[in-house]
Amino acid sequence: MEDQNQEIVKKLFSSFERFSKLNWNQSPIPELKKSELFSLFSIKRLLDEKKSSVKVSDISNLLDVAPPTITQVVTSLEDKGYVERKLNKEDRRAVLVELTEKGEEAVNEAFGEIMKCFEGLVNCLGYDKSRELTELLSMVFNYFNDLNINTENEGIKT
Repeated sequence: MEDQNQEIVKKLFSSFERFSKLNWNQSPIPELKKSELFSLFSIKRLLDEKKSSVKVSDISNLLDVAPPTITQVVTSLEDKGYVERKLNKEDRRAVLVELTEKGEEAVNEAFGEIMKCFEGLVNCLGYDKSRELTELLSMVFNYFNDLNINTENEGIKT
């Protein structure tokens, strides 16, 4: 039984290792880095929820990233024409971020490409296996998330 467990542990590790070698961390928009694309998705999500402009701190909180890091990403996106900053009339210290038309188009295009990719996976696996995979991946995420939380609480980083 122990040999069986060791064998499956090695196969699981190998499977996860193979994913790290895939080039799927690339943005479907060539001029955008992955961090920029996730920021655009976050801005779009916040705009849809709030129905108004968002602050850098809103993006920072959603992505759980330090505000100075988001400020750098927003600056890059602004330089590329995907977002624009506006002064907040109620709080002159706060800067608001909005998507430009180019930003909206990029979000829609990237989201469409990502959905096509996963639709292809569902077509490849079939509905039942895709549903099962979703459940299994959720369990895997929860396991590693709990493991990470427990090790952080013990002062150990994984």
